[in-house]
Amino acid sequence: MNSTSLTVLDLVAIAIVLISAGLAFLRGFVHEVLSIGAWVGAAFAALYGFPVVRPLAREHISMPLAADIAAGVGLFLVALIVLSIVTSAISRQVQSSGLNSLDRSLGFLFGLLRGGVVVALAFIVLSWVFPPASARPDWIMLSRGLPMMERGADILRSLVPSDLLEEENRARSMTQDAQEQAKRAMEAKQLYDRLAQPAPGAPQPQQPVVPASGAGLPQTNVQAAPTPTLIGPNGIGANGQPARPPSTAPSLNGQTLSGPQTGQPQPQTQTQNAQPGTGYTDKDRQGINQIIQKTQ
Repeated sequence: MNSTSLTVLDLVAIAIVLISAGLAFLRGFVHEVLSIGAWVGAAFAALYGFPVVRPLAREHISMPLAADIAAGVGLFLVALIVLSIVTSAISRQVQSSGLNSLDRSLGFLFGLLRGGVVVALAFIVLSWVFPPASARPDWIMLSRGLPMMERGADILRSLVPSDLLEEENRARSMTQDAQEQAKRAMEAKQLYDRLAQPAPGAPQPQQPVVPASGAGLPQTNVQAAPTPTLIGPNGIGANGQPARPPSTAPSLNGQTLSGPQTGQPQPQTQTQNAQPGTGYTDKDRQGINQIIQKTQ
């Protein structure tokens, strides 16, 4: 921003001063001074007349707090209305006389002074919001009217009693403490948000995947070896059925685990089948038949 340009603070201050001066010019010096006197007189009337009116208000209003508020506000409004009527009557008499031009000219000067006082008061409040000069924004620090505002604020502070100055310093320190706490709270919130939400594109930690029970594993069909059958005499089992030689090799998915694989040549072996129901081979039967024939 150019140092010769006006900031927002400059424009607002100029607008306040011009509006105050214009109103004072139209109303006149006498009207403006008496108007301020009317407000001050109404405040004093409410202050000193409150102890007298409060008992009367409490007789008609059951709530003490509401009665006190009604008494104070009522006194202030009544006094302000009466004094405003008196002010209007006096100002009309002055404007209708030959002192009209002088009254308006003095009113314009008074309006400028009143606008400057309002701007100085606003700057004091603004200094509470931005206590350190380093924390003030550019529209304050680059203001061309900043030296005049600071000078006006210092003049007003010199006219204020020391007790009120202590209250001002206390209010300023409280405002600064509140701003510091709000700043720390905002920084803590921003830090928490950064920790809770990682930056976009950051690699996410891989979580180990634990398969469910039986999931992803090859299904096998393992057949247990059959229970061996007790063989009695003559090759008859214990249950009266012909005994069969047990198969001791387990099978996997219907295929026997032991023995030669499919497609491989198997050795030729001579086996003699036993007759069903006897458990004897053909050679044994022939030998038995020969013995029976010899004995006959």
